[in-house]
Amino acid sequence: MDLPQIDLMINATGMPMVRVAYEAEYTEIGPLIAAVPALVQPDHAQDAALAVNHLSEGFEYGVILDPQSFRAEYMAQYDAEEGANWQQGQPRLRDFGMPDLSLLAPPSIDDGTLVFFADDKYLGLAYHVTMSLSDPSPDYQPLPVAP
Repeated sequence: MDLPQIDLMINATGMPMVRVAYEAEYTEIGPLIAAVPALVQPDHAQDAALAVNHLSEGFEYGVILDPQSFRAEYMAQYDAEEGANWQQGQPRLRDFGMPDLSLLAPPSIDDGTLVFFADDKYLGLAYHVTMSLSDPSPDYQPLPVAP
């Protein structure tokens, strides 16, 4: 099933918004899913993740679409921080430990649950996100950290 044009935007009041087919505008996940049921079909998991993440977090978090590239960039930054001194107001990935980046995977929809990974654009940390399609409230959990 084809999707209509979906645009991620910010409305006039500064709230995240999804515009569908250049006409309908949604600021909540439930009404968006009700209006565009094809969005939550497994073959549209990436589009669903982008829309859900945008309505939930705006541009504060980004959906990790390419886990391999994210891992490489994360490790390059992590390694570059070795030996760097702590500075207030400048968080480092090393301040949070080493997350289990092997868990990263592309967005998917299985058994009525949207699953994707997102990164905090300020801190750079990765989160595992799940959302039941019957209760459209995404749950963002940081990746587990290796001891």
